[in-house]
Amino acid sequence: MENVVKIAAAKEEFAARIGQVSTEMQSALKNKVVQLVDYSMYAARYIGTNTTIELMQSADKKKVGVTNVNSRKLEANEYALFTGMQLLQSSAAKTRGTTDEAVAAADYGKIDQTIANGEIELKQGDRILMPRSSCEAFRTSQYSDKLVGYVAFDSPKMVTPLSDIIPTLYLAAPCDETTNNTFIKCVFYGVKTNKA
Repeated sequence: MENVVKIAAAKEEFAARIGQVSTEMQSALKNKVVQLVDYSMYAARYIGTNTTIELMQSADKKKVGVTNVNSRKLEANEYALFTGMQLLQSSAAKTRGTTDEAVAAADYGKIDQTIANGEIELKQGDRILMPRSSCEAFRTSQYSDKLVGYVAFDSPKMVTPLSDIIPTLYLAAPCDETTNNTFIKCVFYGVKTNKA
């Protein structure tokens, strides 16, 4: 994995994997009924002192600043290709609470050592898109010309409709919640099918 935003090449990467989408979608793309558009899917949440956290959950509903996907799934007849991922963290005073409003208002930035020492896995249903990997790769703030917390995938990930997208964070130790609440945001970048 490297830290270069590859959104511009995502359409070409999708085209190289066209055999992974339904024949109906292939036809719709060919006939320009559907197009590929730049896309970022995100979810943010309060993680508390948990050490295993599903960053997207089946009960999630679209809410600005919290997530832009329902039930951690693409809609029917939607496909996406993720070319990279960003992992961000925020700590906020306990007085701000842990509500969706607090999650949406958090100021996300670089991950701390507790998160960096953890691992992250990405699955769709039972299919592993990215095996458990070190979160250390997301510590990119030392590069002034890079997007904070962004890692480009060497092998882009095709995501199919109506199947759970499950990014899971595994921590060796819980975050220190003595004075602050901890929030995590994951953002997947790439392209998605969309009606033309």
